[in-house]
Amino acid sequence: MVLSSPSHRAWRLLQLLGSNECSTSATGYLANFGPGVEAVPGETRAFKDVKYRSFKQLGLSLQYEPDARGLRADQCEPDQLKLIAIDLYAEPHIVPSSAAGKGWQGFPALPLAFAITVPVARDLVIDRNTEGHSFVRQLGEPARKGGGGAGVVGGMGPGAWMEWRLTASNGGVPEADDGPATIKFRLMVELGGQAALGHDRWEPDRGGASTWKTVTLISDMQEAFKSS
Repeated sequence: MVLSSPSHRAWRLLQLLGSNECSTSATGYLANFGPGVEAVPGETRAFKDVKYRSFKQLGLSLQYEPDARGLRADQCEPDQLKLIAIDLYAEPHIVPSSAAGKGWQGFPALPLAFAITVPVARDLVIDRNTEGHSFVRQLGEPARKGGGGAGVVGGMGPGAWMEWRLTASNGGVPEADDGPATIKFRLMVELGGQAALGHDRWEPDRGGASTWKTVTLISDMQEAFKSS
């Protein structure tokens, strides 16, 4: 199924959250990037607490964690791992950055349009040029923010980031008749470029005018997995 509209692409991404690693959902989503996508080199890294499946040429990384307490991610079977976060990468910035240094390409399925219902009812549109102040204008002040302090000047460490707790609906996507009508998730946005670093990073003409470097969709079920 080709994900033709921005709202359809966004909703299908949210539907991946909570799926296990052996599910065909993620593979099916990747197939929408075009023929031959299965040949795109992927990288798997497993640690005690988390397992990553990264597709650098697609600007996409999937983060899995055990679905029960006491399990090690690097020893779990695929059906014991749940997708708890999806990282999307923008085009690498000119300044040195961890994303550019690892050869990440831009996520090709942009723009995305999320039909947000909580905390505000509006469409959140994300394209390659969406700036920090645009996220705040669309969603209000973030629930949390951080990063980009004086210790990371020079491109070391994360830039300024913001996080919101959101609920999205399927936005009337005709093909989205399976699964829940709404999904709760957290949205984390890391801003890119030198303007997102330093003591003045939160000034409107600094971080506010910076485009995003990574967007992370985080499952609202993450804590439930850890406590079960």
